[in-house]
Amino acid sequence: MRKKVNKLINKIFIKKLEREPKVFCLSMQRSGTTSVGQFFKDHNFRWSGWGDDKRNNWAQSWFKGEFDAIFNSEDFRLANAYEDSPWWFPKFYEEIYRRFPDSKFILLKRDPSKWYKSMLLHSLGNVIGAVNTHCKIYKREDELERLISAGTSHEELTKLSGKKVMKMEGMENHYVKCYNKYYEEVRSFFKQTAPDALFVGQLEDDEKWAKIGHFLDIKVDESYDSHKNHNRSKFANK
Repeated sequence: MRKKVNKLINKIFIKKLEREPKVFCLSMQRSGTTSVGQFFKDHNFRWSGWGDDKRNNWAQSWFKGEFDAIFNSEDFRLANAYEDSPWWFPKFYEEIYRRFPDSKFILLKRDPSKWYKSMLLHSLGNVIGAVNTHCKIYKREDELERLISAGTSHEELTKLSGKKVMKMEGMENHYVKCYNKYYEEVRSFFKQTAPDALFVGQLEDDEKWAKIGHFLDIKVDESYDSHKNHNRSKFANK
């Protein structure tokens, strides 16, 4: 009986949390996502980041179009601020907005050439993340199909670290084009749909945290800074 009561209380608690406003970082990888996550933590949001993606296999759920598996997971339901994958994956912001129209969204961009160099440095030229999701994100599906046809194992196509069967070297123009297109598409969608729901800023802007704080209507100390991975309730405090 006690277990049933506790389960009911937990269900009611989670439902209450789900009704609170949410904020999603839509910045692409290597564009300040971890720093935004630190900002969320420092300002008392219930933050969800890379660890939750890895634990729940959210990226693979996105790849297969199984969005309910993402949104129904407890790690998603208990949080109210999200960064890293899969939130920035192409067009996924449209699904997020459709399900949570009262949410706010943060989009930080950096110099595209520096971004590409950071991508190469991060994984020593290997594609970042699983090969199959990377190919879908960065428009390399034809290469993925050839790998599948050649008999490349599922394990090789979905492993998250180590040496990969695909690289990123020598493809700066391709990756920069994908990078710029993504940002154009995000801005265009929100301009047409909900212009007040999106904050757009530059990673290099020294005042970005104060601006984000204003956007989220929270107090940010003048001396606050969050910078991670240099080389590699309602909104809180309202």
